[in-house]
Amino acid sequence: MPIVGPTGGAQAGFGSGGSFTGAAEALEYVGQHAYAYSGAVAVANSEVTLINFEIGNSLFVGTWSGYFNQASNAAIELDDYRFVLYLNGVQIMAIETSDSASQNRNINRDLIIPPFTTVLITCQNYSGTSSNNLAACMTGEIFK
Repeated sequence: MPIVGPTGGAQAGFGSGGSFTGAAEALEYVGQHAYAYSGAVAVANSEVTLINFEIGNSLFVGTWSGYFNQASNAAIELDDYRFVLYLNGVQIMAIETSDSASQNRNINRDLIIPPFTTVLITCQNYSGTSSNNLAACMTGEIFK
């Protein structure tokens, strides 16, 4: 059964990203709230998609963040990561971390996303080649 969007009917781009086993491919609706979680995704030294979807005919107001998503390991905690938010293919903002143990990886960034916008969040290990599990999430409210 499809997820029902804010207009009361099933909408393209909604309800197909709730497996939490890879990149989120939809914005999930729960009443007036919405979310997208990538789950743990292996990230090495090339840009990897964590969240990728097109929002429907609603305005999204909320936050997004990127974070390290695996057990602590001193050997890999020196890698630097860059999370990037793109809207309609344009880089809007990024979160860069000095190493995976730094607390700034859990900082939320506020955002407003207009209707019919393609949302893409990526991550890249830009200081090393090791592959580590990272994740991104978006949470907020929707308005018609």
